[in-house]
Amino acid sequence: MSSCLPISLSDDFNWDPRVSVSPSLRVVPSHRSERQYEVIETSTGGGAKKRPAIFLDRDGTIIDDIGYLSDPGGVAFYQGVPQALKRLQNRGYLLVVVTNQSGIGRGYFDEETAIAVNLAMVEMLREEGVVLASIYYCPHHPEYGCRCRKPGLLMVERAVVDFGIDKDRSWFVGDIDKDVLTGMNAGLKPILVETGKTSKGDLPEGVKRCETVVEAVAFILDQEPVGEPHQAPGYALSKNVILRS
Repeated sequence: MSSCLPISLSDDFNWDPRVSVSPSLRVVPSHRSERQYEVIETSTGGGAKKRPAIFLDRDGTIIDDIGYLSDPGGVAFYQGVPQALKRLQNRGYLLVVVTNQSGIGRGYFDEETAIAVNLAMVEMLREEGVVLASIYYCPHHPEYGCRCRKPGLLMVERAVVDFGIDKDRSWFVGDIDKDVLTGMNAGLKPILVETGKTSKGDLPEGVKRCETVVEAVAFILDQEPVGEPHQAPGYALSKNVILRS
């Protein structure tokens, strides 16, 4: 494995989180055998009523955490997760994935690889009728001190603005203390799931704990009725990605 990427911490360093799936872009698959995805801008409109959302950690929460996942073929959902997410979608919740991907900053894989993994996950969910509103990921090394790496709030704050999310009716589901703290500090209702890492870190008292995302979804849906089913126009990538079959 290579050493950490030589990223400068000067004033012009890009501190922003990256977006793999965006409300302002749409991915259109071409008919090439390599399945190249072209990024096409679309209009999102404005003035919509605020929507509730479920913020989801990725590795260890909705997919198996094998450590620095760099193979799109290695995406494996925990049992029942796609069906549980569809239940949320059908009740009107936006589904937003927020994930730390320090493997990029550590030099283990590049951003195109990270996007390819995200796209594979998106496609697998779409086959189950689930459309993610967006995937936000932090590519930075933990020592860089960026504002987007969880428990930093920049990824959540950006999603709230991008989608006009109603934080009072939104939740954050993850498998470690960083996820819980992100949710709490962002004004969301946090849930810790017991999948993923066995060491959960330092957790505040009274945090709701569920065995799996499936159990967490059942708990959320028992709490409140929401609105109309979410119908997303499509999904997007921040750059062209080629997945070779």
